[in-house]
Amino acid sequence: MIIKLGVGLLAGILGLVSAGVIALFQGGIATVYVKTSDLTLFVPVPMAAAELALQFAPEEELRQISEDLAPHKELVLAALHELAKCPDAVLVEVRSQDENVLVEKKGTDLIVDVDSPHEAQVHVVVPLHSVERIFETLAE
Repeated sequence: MIIKLGVGLLAGILGLVSAGVIALFQGGIATVYVKTSDLTLFVPVPMAAAELALQFAPEEELRQISEDLAPHKELVLAALHELAKCPDAVLVEVRSQDENVLVEKKGTDLIVDVDSPHEAQVHVVVPLHSVERIFETLAE
């Protein structure tokens, strides 16, 4: 009897944890990779966690961001929606003596690469649908 209760409780806990993990990762994962002469950092960020973090941002800051973004909301959302339909492409490429910057759309992701030989190498991948959701939240 006690063993059956323990097994049932364990199964319930594992089910809840699994559902939580699935919900957390369902929004996609952004990845941030930074490499300097002193540091190598790789951070996977569940976008659901990033969206949740917005709930804890200072209200005054969110209000200011919303005021700044609101006039451009429809244009940016339309551009993001159309960008998602586009084939993979380089959107911006800047090369200089000091650094190289590449912004591209690959699959369902927006990718930003910055390579500055004397400072840092940065690689960021963000799911486009998450960018759209976060922009919608911020521009309300």
